[in-house]
Amino acid sequence: MNRPLLLVVAALAAATALTVVLAVTLGPRPARLGEARSGDAALVDRLVDAVGSDRLNGVSVAVVTPDGAGGSTVTTGAAGTARGSGRPVEAGTSFETGSVMKPLTGHLLADLAADGRVDLDSAVGDLVPDGPLARTGAATLEELATHRSGLPRLVTSPGQLARSFVVPFGGDPYTGSAPWLLERAGEDGVPGGAEPTYSNYGAALLGHALAASQGRSYADLVQDRVLTPLGMTDTVVVDRAEDLPTPRADPGAASGLPRAPWLAEAWQPAGVGTWSTAPDLARLASGVLDGTAPGVAATEPRADLDGDRIGLFLDHQRARRTHPDLAQRRHGRFDGVRRGRPRGRRGAGRAQRHRHPDDGGRPGPARRAGPGAGRPVSGALELLGVAGPLLVALAFPLALLWLVVADLRPGHDRPAPTRTAGVSALAQAVLGLTLGTFTTPWGTVPVLLWWLAAWLLCLGTVVLAARWRRLRPVARRPRLERAGAATWLVAAVAVLLLLA
Repeated sequence: MNRPLLLVVAALAAATALTVVLAVTLGPRPARLGEARSGDAALVDRLVDAVGSDRLNGVSVAVVTPDGAGGSTVTTGAAGTARGSGRPVEAGTSFETGSVMKPLTGHLLADLAADGRVDLDSAVGDLVPDGPLARTGAATLEELATHRSGLPRLVTSPGQLARSFVVPFGGDPYTGSAPWLLERAGEDGVPGGAEPTYSNYGAALLGHALAASQGRSYADLVQDRVLTPLGMTDTVVVDRAEDLPTPRADPGAASGLPRAPWLAEAWQPAGVGTWSTAPDLARLASGVLDGTAPGVAATEPRADLDGDRIGLFLDHQRARRTHPDLAQRRHGRFDGVRRGRPRGRRGAGRAQRHRHPDDGGRPGPARRAGPGAGRPVSGALELLGVAGPLLVALAFPLALLWLVVADLRPGHDRPAPTRTAGVSALAQAVLGLTLGTFTTPWGTVPVLLWWLAAWLLCLGTVVLAARWRRLRPVARRPRLERAGAATWLVAAVAVLLLLA
C-alpha cells in the first residue's frame, strides 16, 4: 500500500474511532417507549397506538367516564419507563405538569371570588397595596386569567433572554421569588384592556397577587383551597430539588439527554415546579364534570383566545383529533376537563417526552398522551425547528473538512489555509454539532444523520491536526481573514435564530 493511500485509511479509521467515542459520551439518546405496561390493557393498547413508540420514554393516562348518575369511573394505564430511575411508569408516577397548573390557578381565583374574598373585576394592583403594582396594576383579575392583561409571555430582560438559551442544553431558565415577580410586574406595568396574548407572566402574577392578598404563599393557598378539597394528594408545588416527588419521571431535552427540573417560586402559578400524576388530574376532571371542584366556575367561557373560547385559564376546544377520548395539553391549554361539546369520556394524562412543548424558556410540561402525539411534522416553523439545527450540525463540519482538503485536489494551485482559519472552522464545527445535538428532535430525525455530522467533524479534525505544520501561520490576503469573520457572523445569527 502506497503512503498517500495509507494516510487516507489511517485518517478515516481515526475519525471513525473518535466518532464512536463522541457518540458514547455526548451523542443523542432518542427516547423509546419500553415494554413495561400496567393498568387497563385495552386503554394501554389505545395509548401506545396514539403516542407511538419513538417519541416517549414513558406515559401515564387516566380516562374519566361519567356514569350518567352524577358520578364517574376512572380507568388508568401506563407504558414505558421513567427517565432517571429507569423504573416502569405506573399510575402513581409523577410528571412535571407545566402549564396544566394554570387551570388550577384559575380554579383558585374562581373559588376566592365565590367566597367573596376577591372580585374578578378588581384591578390586580388592589390586591397588593404596597409597592409599584398598586399604581400600575390596572388589569383586572379576569383579564389576567384570560390572557388580556397586556403582559408579554415572559419578563423581557437581557437576563431572561440569556437564561432561555440554556433550555436546549438541559438547563433551568427560570429564577426569582414571589416578591421579586410582584415588584417587577409593578415596574413593567399591567395596563389591561389588551388583545389576547398568551402570557406565563400574567398567570404567575395572578397567582402570587391572590396569595399576597390572603397573606399566604401561592403553594400553601392552592393546596388548601383546591388540591386538598379535590383529594389531589400527589400534586405538589415545590421550589427545591430535595422536595421533588418520588417516584417521578425526570424530564429530558430534545436530544434525549437529561434536563434539569424547572424550579422557581416566581413562576409556580404558571406551571414551574409543579408535579402531578394521571389519577390526580382525573380527580380534577371528575370534580369539574360533577360540579364539585372548588372554583368550578373557572370552566365557564368568558373570552376568545386563538379561535377558541377560554374560561379562567381553561380552553374550550372542539374535538378534532384522531383519538378524541385521550386528552392532551397543547400550547399551555388543559383539554382534559373541557366543558364544551360534552362527550362520553374525558382523559387526563402525563407523558415523558424528548422535548418540552414550551422549550425555549416557556413553562409547559411534556405533552400528555394524546391523539396529536406522533403526528407528522407540519408547518414552516415546525419544519425549521427540525431541519434548522440539523443543517447547522452538518454544514459547519462539512465546511471544516472542505477547508483542510480543498488545496490538496490535483490540478489546483489553491494556497493552504492558515492555522487561524483552521482553528476558527474547527470551533464553528464544534458549535454546529453541539447545537444540533441538543436542539434537533432526534425522535423525528434519524440519528444516523448525527453520526454523519460527527464523523465529518472528526475527520476534519484529524486532517487539520495532520496538516498543522504545513499550514500557513498568517493569511497573505486580508480578505481571507474578513471572510473568516463573516462566517462567524453567519454562525452567530444561526445560533440565535435556532435558540430563540
